[in-house]
Amino acid sequence: MVVVVLFCGLAAFGLARLAAAGVARSQAQQAADAAALAGARFDQAEAQRLSSLNGAAMVSYSEQVLGAARLVTVEVVLDDVSALASARWDPPPPPTPPPTEPSTTTTTTTTEPLDPQEPNNTGTAVEQ
Repeated sequence: MVVVVLFCGLAAFGLARLAAAGVARSQAQQAADAAALAGARFDQAEAQRLSSLNGAAMVSYSEQVLGAARLVTVEVVLDDVSALASARWDPPPPPTPPPTEPSTTTTTTTTEPLDPQEPNNTGTAVEQ
């Protein structure tokens, strides 16, 4: 009976340690993801700030500029657990102008006055 209780206690202790390790890995990965996204969108200082806010230390930061896009890779350490993350920021395209309405042109017709000096002048219609 004592052996069964001792075995159950050791199993519970082992599961608790395993769960704690999983939580630590998850928290480290979340800190790395947040830092990479902040670095890609803003800059290295913002990546460092987000890493610290998540309780991690950023140990490496690399940035590649790909045209208008930026690719950032960071490594953080949280509670002796290391995590690596990459993020890419593509700036949004410039806004497209709204479609223009078809222009509505108005045509007016006027009649020029008769010139008494011209023979057979009946007036001329002119579009403006």
